[in-house]
Amino acid sequence: MVSIQEVAEQLGVSTHALRYYEKEGLIAVPRDAHGTRIFDEESISAARFIATCRQAGMSLADIRTILSNPDDHALSIDVMERARQKIEDEIVGLQQNLEHLDRRIQEHRRHLDGTR
Repeated sequence: MVSIQEVAEQLGVSTHALRYYEKEGLIAVPRDAHGTRIFDEESISAARFIATCRQAGMSLADIRTILSNPDDHALSIDVMERARQKIEDEIVGLQQNLEHLDRRIQEHRRHLDGTR
């Protein structure tokens, strides 16, 4: 059993985010006799999945869809493939930005070399 602070540190998320996921019904976290959240392996695994999906840019609505339909593999694949395509599109855009910056840097270097 692990505290919310320890889980937050392990996953690189805030305790607020973990409480929000619980409030939204995305994770179920057991509590001790005093009402303190005590994460077990199942709740840590669910929180890890959510954190990973969020880092990949998935919305909580998409994550909820996957978690609410654990046996609908076709649906999970569809949701994750859409998220994957979004990431690929972002990578293409970032690569174009990088190429633009490289060209501009080269232009400035040519001007700098020409003034020496």
